Amino acid sequence: AAEEGEEGATAESGPWRLGLDMPSYLPAMKFLRDRSVREALYRAFVTRAGEVNAPLIRQILQIKQEQASILGFGSYAEVSIERKMAPSVEAVYDLTEMLLAKAFPAAQKELQQLTEFATANGFDG
Repeated sequence: AAEEGEEGATAESGPWRLGLDMPSYLPAMKFLRDRSVREALYRAFVTRAGEVNAPLIRQILQIKQEQASILGFGSYAEVSIERKMAPSVEAVYDLTEMLLAKAFPAAQKELQQLTEFATANGFDG
């Protein structure tokens, strides 16, 4: 930061720039105590190259829908499921809903426990 003109910047007191490469990202996510900084870093990490890839993703989805139509299916999900163990797309949706109903309450309880643990150990937010 000091090299870029940030007045008063030092290695000890910052401000610091964090990269999104794994050798920087993982330790930062593990050791940063400020939840808002971890959240900002996480959001930057999971959306990197999103603006570049969004048009490509739309094109891929369009091509997959065209493929499904050509093959006589209503959606690409139906094409994909044809070669798999599930009998239908609806069966996959039903299984997903059943898993959500069973797992979500446990996940909420675990989140509450983790939040209490983090608070008790000095993590913000």
